[in-house]
Amino acid sequence: MVQSGIIWEKLERKLKESGLSVRTIPSSAPSSTVGGWLAQSGAGYGSYEFGWGYESMEKARVVLPTGEIREFSGHELKKLIGTMGTTGIITEITLKVQKLEERKAVSASFSDASALKKAVETIRKKNIPLWSISFLNPEWADMKNKAPRKLHYGEIMDKDRPVLPVAYVCTFMYPASRDVSGLKEAIESADGTVLSEEIAKHETEEWFKSMKVKRLGPSFIPAEILVPLEKMDSAFEEIKKKIKLPVLTEGMVISDGNVVLLCFMRHSERSLLFNTAFALSLSILKIAEENGGRAYSSGLFSLPRKKCLWRQACCN
Repeated sequence: MVQSGIIWEKLERKLKESGLSVRTIPSSAPSSTVGGWLAQSGAGYGSYEFGWGYESMEKARVVLPTGEIREFSGHELKKLIGTMGTTGIITEITLKVQKLEERKAVSASFSDASALKKAVETIRKKNIPLWSISFLNPEWADMKNKAPRKLHYGEIMDKDRPVLPVAYVCTFMYPASRDVSGLKEAIESADGTVLSEEIAKHETEEWFKSMKVKRLGPSFIPAEILVPLEKMDSAFEEIKKKIKLPVLTEGMVISDGNVVLLCFMRHSERSLLFNTAFALSLSILKIAEENGGRAYSSGLFSLPRKKCLWRQACCN
């Protein structure tokens, strides 16, 4: 049991002292909280095996608006998903954890989203026991290559940073004890190219550092969506065709066959056109809906869709 305000990264560090590890963890782990992930709902590293973040939570203690303290457990946890704390104040959460184990990773590049989709579909069909599948689109890979190697105060970072292919770069991670002998075959059967161990190691070390590319900024317009795996390539194709700005995308594959796409468009908040360009995020949401998807997270704009979003979340 942990207090809801604990930061994921600190929790994982503490668990490691006891030979344990969380089952899933968000890409925003250095700053996001356990309670926030339940109140917002989300998927992250480990979601290919364990599903949505709330699926690794057993129960939560909540202070209701009436002052009553109530415990939500099992299926009832879904009553808290996406409510952003409006149901009550989440104070404590009991998590499911796993034994700490060394993990290995294989990174691969794919020429397009269709090839990446084919590889993931083959992996699912063959039941290759992976823990996590995450990827970057070519625009993000290109930005990572261009990101400065120095911090603002001059210290050099990423001195030996490998150059990523400007392609869909996917990282497949699994516990070292598992047999994943069919993984490389699945990648190559989709015309993918297995990348060097150096790239795989670097990409896993970059787990929580995606926003380093923002230093090339100056600002990002976000658009976070969820689409079925079978429609992922269609969504990418339509985004490229309909959105005139380059769209950087980080993706996560979930155990239920859906894919989270965290999209960001570079723009300047100092520009008079920034507010109008922000409407592009709604265009990306529309593309997701046309491909059987939805908004990944809740918000004021999604309020009219809240019932629909809640129903879909409860069906996951």
